[in-house]
Amino acid sequence: MSRRPRLTHACVIVAAVFRYLLGAGELAAVALSLGWGALAVRRTLLPGWSGAPARLAETILAFSALLIIAELLGSVGLSKEIPLLIACVAIGIVAALKAPWPAPDAPPLPPPPRAHPLATAIALAAAFLVVVHWGTFAGFSLDHGMFQSDSTWHNGPFAARFWQTGWTTGLHQTDPLTFMPWFYPQNSELLNAVGLLFLHSDFLTLFANQAWLLLALLAAWCIARPWGAGPAAVLGVLVILDASNMLTSQPGEAKTDLIGIAFLLAAIGILITAAPAGGMGWPRSRIGAKGVEVGRIPSPPLQGEPIEGGRPTHRSVDPGVGSPHDRPRWPQAWALAGLAAGLALGSKYTLIPLVGVLLLALIAIASKGARLRTALWFTLPLLATGAYWYARNLAVAGSPLPQRHLDLAGLHLGAPQLPIDAYPQFSIAHYATDTAVWSTYFRHGLEQTFGPLWWLAIGLAVLGGILALIRGSGPLIRIGGAIVLIAGLVYVVTPTTAGGLEGMPKAFVYNVRYAVPALALGMALLPVALRFQRSAARWGLLALLFGLLLVTDAPLRAFESRYAAEAVTIALLLTIVPLALALARRRGAPLVPVAAVAIALYALAVGLGRGEQTDYLKGRYANSYPRSVHNEALAAAMKWAKQIRDSRIGIVGGTASNREYAFFGDRLTNRVQYVGVPGPRGAFYPVRDCVTWQRRVNAGRYRYLVLSQRYIPGSYPGAQYLPPTGAEASWTRGDGNARAVIDRHHIAVFELRGPLSGRSCGQPPAQRGRAS
Repeated sequence: MSRRPRLTHACVIVAAVFRYLLGAGELAAVALSLGWGALAVRRTLLPGWSGAPARLAETILAFSALLIIAELLGSVGLSKEIPLLIACVAIGIVAALKAPWPAPDAPPLPPPPRAHPLATAIALAAAFLVVVHWGTFAGFSLDHGMFQSDSTWHNGPFAARFWQTGWTTGLHQTDPLTFMPWFYPQNSELLNAVGLLFLHSDFLTLFANQAWLLLALLAAWCIARPWGAGPAAVLGVLVILDASNMLTSQPGEAKTDLIGIAFLLAAIGILITAAPAGGMGWPRSRIGAKGVEVGRIPSPPLQGEPIEGGRPTHRSVDPGVGSPHDRPRWPQAWALAGLAAGLALGSKYTLIPLVGVLLLALIAIASKGARLRTALWFTLPLLATGAYWYARNLAVAGSPLPQRHLDLAGLHLGAPQLPIDAYPQFSIAHYATDTAVWSTYFRHGLEQTFGPLWWLAIGLAVLGGILALIRGSGPLIRIGGAIVLIAGLVYVVTPTTAGGLEGMPKAFVYNVRYAVPALALGMALLPVALRFQRSAARWGLLALLFGLLLVTDAPLRAFESRYAAEAVTIALLLTIVPLALALARRRGAPLVPVAAVAIALYALAVGLGRGEQTDYLKGRYANSYPRSVHNEALAAAMKWAKQIRDSRIGIVGGTASNREYAFFGDRLTNRVQYVGVPGPRGAFYPVRDCVTWQRRVNAGRYRYLVLSQRYIPGSYPGAQYLPPTGAEASWTRGDGNARAVIDRHHIAVFELRGPLSGRSCGQPPAQRGRAS
């Protein structure tokens, strides 16, 4: 090797390292600024809060600010690295400096019944095991890249397009035969795009869902914290979130289920923490009509209680009593819960029924004169973090949910039409009396998801909802129970929950995740709703949930994985290290040494991450993934895309569309677009003839085409209106400006050296023109 190539190679390496370190520094600046601002705002809005509820509130505020900033900048095409960095740092610092300090006499949250240290240790050990379990799947993605179909079909491409263009208002249209995902809410994708902006790679995306998992556990702890039942709530939620369906689809992927679950639980956790307070603390005991003190409940047996005169003091009170709506600081918590609900709603539209029930129920329990105020305090923040994508859909398609045909008060909101129903959208209710389907597909799907004790896992979650509804200690607990049960009924009648050909609902096992938000909430409410007074019963529930986690999800198998070392490292950085620093600070350690240790650990993580990122980019979408996921020709096409930079690539067919993200390249610099025909209201149709095909290709100015087969059997209604599989390749193959790079097994990759001439369609060049 000559001196010049060596020097060039060294410069490239130095530039890459500098770029990575600069991005890590920018991320730290954004996180510290928004975190500082969130802390100041939380102190102003919710003075006296501390511990887990305070951290949960600050997390909601910080992510709300980040999302709203990115959406506002993206609306004018400025969601770019420097504008976003400046805006986040400036807003965070201004909020921190300008937020009024709380009054010195602000009432603190009364300490909750302290959970038994051993119970807390069991919950923390279980959380660590599950994070390690998830880490093995993240390690797999570090070796191969993201391969779950939703991640590579639309979640990843949406984030990459936000990063490439800086715009959030456009529609990135993909496979026109399936569900119109370009109308999905995209909070999660936009937040993932922030990582792309600063690191110029999707490295952080692989760990995003593990962060949302920890947020969900923090929220579950806050839901049960007033009763000292946080450990059992965490264990119950872990049973649901570590189930096979979630385990194999969320960690190391860009899927959006978990972020919605986390922020939905966070909204309920904030409300339960704040609800029955004088000011914003917990409920004070009340004096009944006969002078009898009411509102107290015995302290749970699993807590370490202070003893006075040889008897427990029983200082805990029922967080559900009283009417909180006239309290001076209740609206602030109301607004914070609205922000969290909006973050959930803007990530997953299937959460609309759950958030809707929460809003209606909260309005219903408000006093008559406070209902409008209640609705405004909750709804306006919800709209701030959750309405952006629905408003965009309304502007483009005339409906906030173009996937569904909505009729509101006699007003029909139109929706784009798919050319055919590529995936029949049956619901579970459709098979209500079909015992054959229940005994085969449904039972098999539940066993595959929750293991042989699926009936126990689901039964406990449902029991938590039922008991919370009928005997919940306060209106908010009963509202939580109603959400669980109503969401369960909605799940049963939701289209696609039993998708597939009539009598063959193969999509059931994949879409069990639609029930996970309700099941997780039911598990979080279970230890509160059971109201066990005896220590033995509480320990029994804890043992049952921990045993169910080990049997159903088998997290201990993570230590047998080839990715065990990576997974343990990830778990240490995400769980043990932050908890240790927080505990040290809580016990009076000086701020400066704790901050110095945190900075040193962050620097260590950045250093380790650099090596992992380098290895990840080398192995990402290389030809080493099991053939069961894609055929050899598709594997070759994905490997080919690794070396392509800054090119426009057109794709066609379900095979290529399902792996669209791979064609963006390792640095995500390729502009990838499904070749189709735009229609009114955001519609998108497949190309059906040769002349239109060549016009659309020329209009797209593509350098490469990746053409693949469609997954549409001829028996599907409307399939006769589509060109046969391979038609696009035949329309391209005979053109003089198209050179075949790969052409086998229904996968064809062409390099275009100029516009398609039209000769392969029997059309003279003079008739070429812009696409219709």
